[in-house]
Amino acid sequence: GSPIYRVVIIDNFRSFEAFLSILGGVDIDKHLEGKLGIQWIRNRTFRFGDIERCRRQQVFMKKAMTKLWKITKGGNYFMSSVLFYNMRKVVVTGLGAVTPLGNSVNETWEGIKAGKSGIGLITKFDTTDYACKIAGELKDFDPTNYMDKKDARKMGLYSQYAVAAAKMALEDVGLTKETIDGDRTGVLLGNGIGGFEVLEAGYKKYFEAGNTRIPPLTIPQLITNEAPGNVSMLFGLHGTALSLATACASGTDAIGLSLDMIRSGRLDMCLASGTDANITGFN
Repeated sequence: GSPIYRVVIIDNFRSFEAFLSILGGVDIDKHLEGKLGIQWIRNRTFRFGDIERCRRQQVFMKKAMTKLWKITKGGNYFMSSVLFYNMRKVVVTGLGAVTPLGNSVNETWEGIKAGKSGIGLITKFDTTDYACKIAGELKDFDPTNYMDKKDARKMGLYSQYAVAAAKMALEDVGLTKETIDGDRTGVLLGNGIGGFEVLEAGYKKYFEAGNTRIPPLTIPQLITNEAPGNVSMLFGLHGTALSLATACASGTDAIGLSLDMIRSGRLDMCLASGTDANITGFN
């Protein structure tokens, strides 16, 4: 009987000919254009960032899909992977930071403007036998200023830093666990290696006292996804929770991915940043 049209539309495609080619040789003008009553776009390249063109493309495709759905209720149309590229604006509304220059955004920014360095002598372990004796440590960081003491004990330092910065960012934008739309808010955090001080402590116990003395929270405190996991649990966020590990670019990549998540409509808001705490003798 009626032909089966298999239509797959991808976001940010380069040429409309790629879309036409997947129809398997179906004469698009003969079979569809007359029924749709609209002009199909051909041979047009949509540049990334060309917002107006992407908007026109989106409106066109929505009209096309709506009419296709109406004229093919009899089952002669199969649609898969339909994605509309939403180029809505994304803005930064709240900031939070704990850095070697200060335990707040203002302290950090004032330190940058003053040309200060966050690098200093290492205090976290004895550096007598080490060639390198300097690092960028956080100073006077108290996790109980940002979370319950019981929760803090269950986290590695990198996770505590993430929770602290997230709390400040939410306060900056005027949101709380009770007022935020948790279902439409996600957490994307870049992280190089996770809780390295936890790994060091676990190895120390293992070699000194045997495998039965390894702390039971070693893995929950160590793995990299614990940072976004703790942030999402403490602030009631039920959207995407991901950790990215791309070395020194991890935080920047997390911010970039959160931009795409919001722009595509998968999230309305996202907490995005980077966190690490790897100043240990083992490292």
